[in-house]
Amino acid sequence: MDFVLIRGKDFSEPFNFKNAHGKSIAMPNGVYKIVLERGTWAREYTLYHGLSRTRNQITWMIPAEESADFAYNVMYYTLYLNDDELARGVLRIQ
Repeated sequence: MDFVLIRGKDFSEPFNFKNAHGKSIAMPNGVYKIVLERGTWAREYTLYHGLSRTRNQITWMIPAEESADFAYNVMYYTLYLNDDELARGVLRIQ
């Protein structure tokens, strides 16, 4: 999945959990994190530090102040549950 972040603006992107029929399901219990990286630069987002959780969704949030400081126009993220990869993609910064 590719996302677009506008530099200097708040960013919010939900990750929804659905079954094979497309219906929302409760999220598995465990430790969720997103790692955003580019080369040797990396930043980790965890619950209460950039991630929020509801019954069937994780929302990734980056505040405007933080997004204004990103040095790259393209970065790569990976969503993990208990250190197992669930999703990965590209974050494009405009």
